[in-house]
Amino acid sequence: WYHPGICNPDPPPDPEPHETWVIDMLRPVLEALFPSCPPDKRMTYRLYMPEDILASDAEEMVLVGMADEDKAFATWKEVHVHWPWNVVHCYNLVSHGRRIFRTLVWTSHSARCLHTLKPMHLKPSCCPIPAVILDAAGDWKLKRMPDPSLVIVRQNHQIGGRETFLPPRLLAGVVPGAFLDAHQFWQTEDLVIRGYPNNDKDEWFPYALEIKLLEGSTARITQCRPDCLSKLVDRRPDALPSPILRRESSAGATPAAPSLTRSRSSPSPKTAETTGSPSGAGVDGEATMPPPPAKPILSRNVSETNRIAPLIDMGFSEEQARNALDASRGPDGRENYHLATSILMGEDVAPALQDEIASTTTLARPPQLTRERSGYGGVAGTGQRVTVSRTSDGELVLLDLFHSPLDSPLHRLAKVFARVEDLGHVLVWGRGSPGSVHHIALIELPRLKLKFQPRKMSDDTVKVCSLDHTDWFLADIDFQKPNHSSDREQAAPIRTQLLAALLK
Repeated sequence: WYHPGICNPDPPPDPEPHETWVIDMLRPVLEALFPSCPPDKRMTYRLYMPEDILASDAEEMVLVGMADEDKAFATWKEVHVHWPWNVVHCYNLVSHGRRIFRTLVWTSHSARCLHTLKPMHLKPSCCPIPAVILDAAGDWKLKRMPDPSLVIVRQNHQIGGRETFLPPRLLAGVVPGAFLDAHQFWQTEDLVIRGYPNNDKDEWFPYALEIKLLEGSTARITQCRPDCLSKLVDRRPDALPSPILRRESSAGATPAAPSLTRSRSSPSPKTAETTGSPSGAGVDGEATMPPPPAKPILSRNVSETNRIAPLIDMGFSEEQARNALDASRGPDGRENYHLATSILMGEDVAPALQDEIASTTTLARPPQLTRERSGYGGVAGTGQRVTVSRTSDGELVLLDLFHSPLDSPLHRLAKVFARVEDLGHVLVWGRGSPGSVHHIALIELPRLKLKFQPRKMSDDTVKVCSLDHTDWFLADIDFQKPNHSSDREQAAPIRTQLLAALLK
């Protein structure tokens, strides 16, 4: 699609009838930012719509373009046009550590995005300022700087894996801005992002965050205690077990010595010296030295070959057996062969790991990071370690205000709070098990120092009550009944109850 200020030597075909709303929303914005007069203010690049036709019920379209493509600071622009909120966002696609990140640089409405930008500087002119940019913030024309990037990687023994640091500037407009100042974000090799609080005694942000990328362009953000973050374990999908081989012995017989035909299973030198030494032997009834007791299979004193021998006999390779035992080792340093077998068989190990590795601080070190083996642009060495999800049904999950359905209580709630605060600083937490409907449990406005919670009133209505001011609630918000009021009524000022709470 071309901006009207650009000379169109080869205009594209007209959009479909159900796609015209994109042009109607985007054209006034571009005409205000890139006026056709004077000529040097015109837009010098094109925006491309997706090749696939937009679905008839779609509420958002993404366009891309490259500004100054013939210069060293050529910048990819990604424009999001969102119909329910009547807002246009512009992102820069920034390269960092051989990866591309999306960073918000401009929005047509500062309160309807996930990051707080500086208000747009509107120069005085003889003509009135277009209404579509009165609430704009940021700088659409901001270019990407051709700077070298520094990738910071650390070994985190608390979770048992390697992490890569994500600067807050790379997450602007993608992660709510309320978290960027209060947390440090690190990404593991399975692409799960963990946010560690800067101050675990903070009144508003004492918790850690876990951001798990889902299919498509969605993510799941949960909060937990800093010491209860999910762990990383080795889960190799190509490690398919061979037929299980079992070593059996006759009833009542002593355990058979390790087979001498397999060199890696030969007895340890210390055992061979004890059984072959004649110094303790006696004759004619004299006491003889008893044979040394068999060492338990979980002992750390056995040799490395004997340690992995039980798993090798089951058909696994030495490397697979060693990695599984290292991942299943308990806090006391003893191996858990049952858990190691479950890992190698591809079974669900989350319940067993709750007690086994919750307090583990010394897990196996993954291979050193090398450029050739890096599969995620500096994030990982092998990409074979995955996060074991927690099994808590009552964890708090951040609910998406911006993409909530129009007829949902969450969208009506977002419309109210967007009048007094940016959506990036309105945190609505839901509670429920994964895959089920999450019910709103807590609403936080950290910058305004306010907390709310839905409660059922005596007349069976559900009101958003303040946790800071007793008997105060938001008026005209009923979660059980859809809001059929007109746009004019929805835009009415907030009533005295909320204003009094904010001013107090």
